[in-house]
Amino acid sequence: AASSRDGQITFYASDAPSEADSIWRESSPKGKPVSVRAENISQHLRGVDLLKFDIEGSEYEVLESADLSRVAWIIGEVHQRRSGHNEGLHRILKKLDDSGFRYSLQSGMRPMDFVCDPEYPYLCMVFAHNNGK
Repeated sequence: AASSRDGQITFYASDAPSEADSIWRESSPKGKPVSVRAENISQHLRGVDLLKFDIEGSEYEVLESADLSRVAWIIGEVHQRRSGHNEGLHRILKKLDDSGFRYSLQSGMRPMDFVCDPEYPYLCMVFAHNNGK
């Protein structure tokens, strides 16, 4: 599993087709806890042209700890926590800004500014390009 650190983490694996597997119990309430090996993603980001992520709520932790300086493009899903707060999204956008990326957000097929779709506030797509690459 992609992580901000090496070691073991608990992953909730679900058989329900409407649930995503995740490290967050709330994303997979019927999921069975499974211990999985986690690796810090930074060790894999040397000369990467495209980083694509869909990591069901772990994107805040993983991206904040990653050295993105050698990544040219990023495409991925950003999941809001069910509380509806945009704090995690804003942290990711700050990380992208600080790392020299320009980005756009979309929910469905509609461009978004700094918030996600109010009808489904838990998911946005991030498209980012590193200006230095």
